[in-house]
Amino acid sequence: MLTISNINPLPNQKLILTLETKETIIFELRFLPTQNSWQGAITYKNVPTMRFGFVNTVNLLRQFANLIPFGLMCFSEDGYDPFQITDFSINNGIAPRVTLFILNKTDIATYNQIAYEEI
Repeated sequence: MLTISNINPLPNQKLILTLETKETIIFELRFLPTQNSWQGAITYKNVPTMRFGFVNTVNLLRQFANLIPFGLMCFSEDGYDPFQITDFSINNGIAPRVTLFILNKTDIATYNQIAYEEI
């Protein structure tokens, strides 16, 4: 599991992330102030770009499980979905309210078993 820690409080961001397998993905984030929400997109190899809204869940990319070997966890201690532009960023030395994690296949299997009782 890798923590995504280089997110800034900017409305549009594009990050290149390296997976544990040394493959890269393009990770785009967009804050929509009129909706108080974050939208995301991931581009991986020749798979069509995957778009999603950020919610507090064990795997935002579960619907793409047959296309990609990784997942994306969105976790907030308070249980609320991301709704502020500062939710993913470190603010005055204080940890972000919401943390994003890239999950590998083992992480996905573990969280699926816990959350969905899959064996």
